[in-house]
Amino acid sequence: KNIYYQAFGYCTTPEFTFDADATIDDAPNYGSFLFYGCKYTSFDWHEKWGRKIPYEAFGSNSLLEEFTINDNVNNIESYAFAYCYKLDNEKIHFSEDARITTLGSYVFSYCYAFKNFTWSKKWGTKISASTFYYCTALESVNVESPDEDPSTKEVPLMEIGYSAFGYCSKLKSVVLDNKCKFNSEKMKTLNSDYYGTSGNLFIGCTALESFDWNEQWGTVIPKGCFNGCNKLKNFTMNNKVTVIENSAFKGCKIFGNHKACSSSLYRNSRGHPAKLPGGVIYPDHAA
Repeated sequence: KNIYYQAFGYCTTPEFTFDADATIDDAPNYGSFLFYGCKYTSFDWHEKWGRKIPYEAFGSNSLLEEFTINDNVNNIESYAFAYCYKLDNEKIHFSEDARITTLGSYVFSYCYAFKNFTWSKKWGTKISASTFYYCTALESVNVESPDEDPSTKEVPLMEIGYSAFGYCSKLKSVVLDNKCKFNSEKMKTLNSDYYGTSGNLFIGCTALESFDWNEQWGTVIPKGCFNGCNKLKNFTMNNKVTVIENSAFKGCKIFGNHKACSSSLYRNSRGHPAKLPGGVIYPDHAA
């Protein structure tokens, strides 16, 4: 009925057979580090394994390339695939009706084989903190719109966590579907605390050369958002932006010697966006 902490840690490639009535309970302490350090190249998380892929379950499975997620899974806990250096995002398969409702932090951190990732609606409405942290080969992410809420007939707002793309040093674009929109209130930093918000969202993304912060990204550019993006050449800001938090563009050479967006300095009184030195398009109001 239960499998506990690091039960099969460092076992090479254990194989399992389940009796017809066998199931694994989703107890709170079920299986942290369950297959830590194993040598699987592929794994099918079928329904007998339960609804939760536990904390760092496949951490440091350095040979894991392919993974299948069954319809029953709704929770992937933090660090579940951290340090899976060879995991190919094109080989992560979902069963037809699978939907993730809870996603922990650092789930794909240090997955060096990720290149072009599609955040399908099956992954849920929250890109959690440090989801792609140090995915140093990741070049692009496409985010699909969530399913419409049947009760409200509206598409729910998405959330994105602290340092979600931190140090993705080859990242060049994040493209949102036309109905996809992030929750601005969840992006704000409270009491100077990054965690739980969207602070440092693109920190260290040194290949990022241009970015369009359109209305889908919301009204808040969070603390440290583009910190260290030293190749950022062109930045377009939508005219609904009301908050630009501290260090949002720290280390970005795009502003030259000017103070970036600190007051009404770059307002355009004739109702058109003002162009700052280095290619920044700033809306017609003060931040």
